[in-house]
Amino acid sequence: MLSEIRPCIVGGNKALFHGFVSIERPVGPDWKGAPAGILKIPAAIVETIDGQVELAHPTAVRFTDSDEMFARYRKDVHNDV
Repeated sequence: MLSEIRPCIVGGNKALFHGFVSIERPVGPDWKGAPAGILKIPAAIVETIDGQVELAHPTAVRFTDSDEMFARYRKDVHNDV
């Protein structure tokens, strides 16, 4: 399933949201020197107005089209009933 690109604000700057990813980092080492586990860190992939692609913490992303998206959601839910 392809995600829809959505306009957003990140750190006070306009951006386009492309999706979420999970960054995996080893945790450890344990007492034997092996990785003790994997830490999964969520991140948002955003594109700044100058075309730079960056990772942002998910809570730093504020979508600017939420009214439109929720109106579409309400319409879809009522049409499915």
